[in-house]
Amino acid sequence: RLCRISLCFFLLIRRPPGSTLFPYPTLFRSTVGDFGEQWEHFGDFDGFYGSLELLQDTLGPLLAVAELRGLRTADIGAGTGRSTLMMIQAGAQSVIAVEPSSGVEQLRINTEHIRDQVEVIHGPGESLPADANLDFIFSYGVIQFIPDPMPVLRAALEALRPGGRACIWVYGREGN
Repeated sequence: RLCRISLCFFLLIRRPPGSTLFPYPTLFRSTVGDFGEQWEHFGDFDGFYGSLELLQDTLGPLLAVAELRGLRTADIGAGTGRSTLMMIQAGAQSVIAVEPSSGVEQLRINTEHIRDQVEVIHGPGESLPADANLDFIFSYGVIQFIPDPMPVLRAALEALRPGGRACIWVYGREGN
């Protein structure tokens, strides 16, 4: 509960007064377009790139992959569904996969065999339903590319159940 309150406070004090919901529409369209084009050409993820070993390495000390078993989860910036599939493979009950780019078509293809466990939303991260009551939200290497991430982070906070957790992984310098 304290984490939810602290994050809410952070979100409220970080947003500049009077700022619009999304002040960078051109940059947003360009970024989404670029990623969509990549996902159309590189839509598969065999071997280590789509493994539970990589997921555990990514989640590191924050969460053991086994803790995903039975959870209602979301994947913000799902791309082609790599993290979505890894969470289902780890035993997640369900995943809401949110992807704004044209790569959503590859996401749908890659998750067709588990469509009863995956809800695909073609839209920006703030499209995550506020009433989702999720146990866990994952966003892998996405937030740093969103010109104004605050609406996405607010939507994630609202979609979490009390006590729910989120892992927002961002690129950084190796070893930091």
